[in-house]
Amino acid sequence: MSNRNKGIAIVLSSVLLVLSGSGCSNTGTNDNAAGKNDSQSSPSASSTPANYPVELTVYSAPGDSEESWNERFGDPIRKKYPNITFKFINPRNNEAQKLQNLIVAGVTVDIYYESIGGFFVSVPQYNMQQDLTPLI
Repeated sequence: MSNRNKGIAIVLSSVLLVLSGSGCSNTGTNDNAAGKNDSQSSPSASSTPANYPVELTVYSAPGDSEESWNERFGDPIRKKYPNITFKFINPRNNEAQKLQNLIVAGVTVDIYYESIGGFFVSVPQYNMQQDLTPLI
């Protein structure tokens, strides 16, 4: 796996962990009572060291500003992974930045940010879905 793919896997795993954990908070439970043993727990993806620089391309389909995206996602990711930088693409009022044109131009989008309603239309339309299980 290339360094870029490893970096992408680390970031995507971290983002997925943060997003899934925020909706399923585990307060007041005891993992050992459920049969888990701390010595047998697998390490999370965020414990994997990443010292090499990684640039990820973020595509904001709803046209949110870069400042808004950074406030919600970019700054927390950079705080945890200071080696990660983002190239932000906002397609609003710029035909060359529309997703179909970027795909034709060979631009790789690492993080596709979309509203829940638009996500299930545009991702399959351009065959951008991918099973991330092997990257975990």
